[in-house]
Amino acid sequence: MDAAKKTLELIEAHPYTRKLREEREAETLQVRTEAAERLARSKEEAARVLPELQAAEDAARAAVREHDKQRKDLEGAVARAAAARAVERLRLERETAAAERILLENYSEKIDEAITFFWERFEALRQKTPDSDKRIEGTNIFTEKKIFTVYSNYDAITAALRYIRAAMSELEAMKLTPAPDFARIEELRRGIPDTGEMQEYSSEKPFPRDPPTEIEKIRMDEQAGTTDYLLGKLNQKFKELMGRPRK
Repeated sequence: MDAAKKTLELIEAHPYTRKLREEREAETLQVRTEAAERLARSKEEAARVLPELQAAEDAARAAVREHDKQRKDLEGAVARAAAARAVERLRLERETAAAERILLENYSEKIDEAITFFWERFEALRQKTPDSDKRIEGTNIFTEKKIFTVYSNYDAITAALRYIRAAMSELEAMKLTPAPDFARIEELRRGIPDTGEMQEYSSEKPFPRDPPTEIEKIRMDEQAGTTDYLLGKLNQKFKELMGRPRK
């Protein structure tokens, strides 16, 4: 087993093997570079040609509205411009798709590794419950309310989730470049915001009411007794009125 491993290491270290590997990498880079150039040319041509054809179609349609007498001829021009635009659009879409297909066939595995790295952290943060610490900082004598301060890392987690989503989008776009930017990938990995940073939030709440004293209880009982007495008198008066014979 060790001999086989040593043989493989010798083969890998052989100058001819390194040369073959370098040639293969050079060929791959050349193919990707050509595909990227085709992609850039097709997008540039689309940006130049399609707006011109769209403008021709729009101009023809405007002329139809303004010159009803020439409607038939102008409608023909509209149809021709629209058809030309459709043909060019389909051709350019095929060019774009072909170039993207080449670039997506053999991009660096490091990109997918980085995307997996970010996705795992995204899922972990998405399921994480934010930490919080609630403290009573004092009282507001003017509003008679207690001042509460809550320290939470909710904003830090939200910022990290947004950063990770943007990083994954950037990595997906990197698949369409001739060669990956490894330095940028590492920069993205190291740039995840600290989710432990606590943000301060302050608010006020009314004082809790104290239980009534014995004197207040006596007064409340007296008020309740007075209310019951008055209700009894009103009820008696009502019965007397209802019992009187009508004149």
